[in-house]
Amino acid sequence: MFFLINRTEFVFKPFHDDIISKLQDIADCRNKKPNLLLNLPVGAGKSLITELFITWTFARNPQVKHLYVSHSDLLITKLSRETLDIIESIYWQDLFGHPLDQKSSTQYNFQDAGTRSGMTAAPIGSALTGIDAGNPAIEVFNGSLLIDDPLDVSNANSEVMLNECIRNYTDKLKTRIRTNHTPIILIMQRLNTNDLAQYV
Repeated sequence: MFFLINRTEFVFKPFHDDIISKLQDIADCRNKKPNLLLNLPVGAGKSLITELFITWTFARNPQVKHLYVSHSDLLITKLSRETLDIIESIYWQDLFGHPLDQKSSTQYNFQDAGTRSGMTAAPIGSALTGIDAGNPAIEVFNGSLLIDDPLDVSNANSEVMLNECIRNYTDKLKTRIRTNHTPIILIMQRLNTNDLAQYV
């Protein structure tokens, strides 16, 4: 899919297989623990692999529900838009044939998949009332809460912002999980010894 859309090969590095294996274990409900934390530096391909993971899970079951968040409105809109570009491509549609129902850069779902399906993307600091992660109608993998870089690097040494990031996770994001088997996938670079990765 990456090649068809970008007309260039994805450059695999040894750790990419580990990431993909962990994500597949989550999607296949083989993960021993319900959640996943991936600490990766800038340029490691973490966001791209996350986008491909999201679209792959929709290919398998358009009823899953993902909530995709990041520290920045601009960044999360870009990431969500890229997942939508994959799904709207003629290649994805020819292979999987799940037509979209309603769509915007940050929210979309599939025809005949139900109201608790699809993708919602938002910055962490926004109001998330009524936004779900996971579709409770599905007994197996039903979607996820995906957190991609929850803290801006410019705030890495601010104790106030580090604490706010953790509070957003505990008081806001975790309340969006709709079932006890909906995973949280946290993907971030380490910025401080007291960051969210350390907390979890």
